[in-house]
Amino acid sequence: MDEDLARYRIIIRDKLDSILEKEKNIFKENSFSEDLFDRLKIFSKAGKIWRGGLICLASEILTGKTSEQAILVGCATEIFQTASLIHDDIIDNDLLRR
Repeated sequence: MDEDLARYRIIIRDKLDSILEKEKNIFKENSFSEDLFDRLKIFSKAGKIWRGGLICLASEILTGKTSEQAILVGCATEIFQTASLIHDDIIDNDLLRR
């Protein structure tokens, strides 16, 4: 099971990279949103990606396979989690992401 989870974490990380690269032009409106996007991209891929990996693993256990939809839900979960952490840091006036 650890090997499966590790495999899904790699799949999620690669898909995140692809999604974020594809959508980067949305954030080119001003320097604040571009900086926010850059941080989102760095932090999303720097994490352990447990949540996205667990979603894919649960999909495989329940259905016998992991669909593209499960991978996308895993990516969305990781992006949401990262955005929540960034938001928390902004609200708390933290200068560093711990």
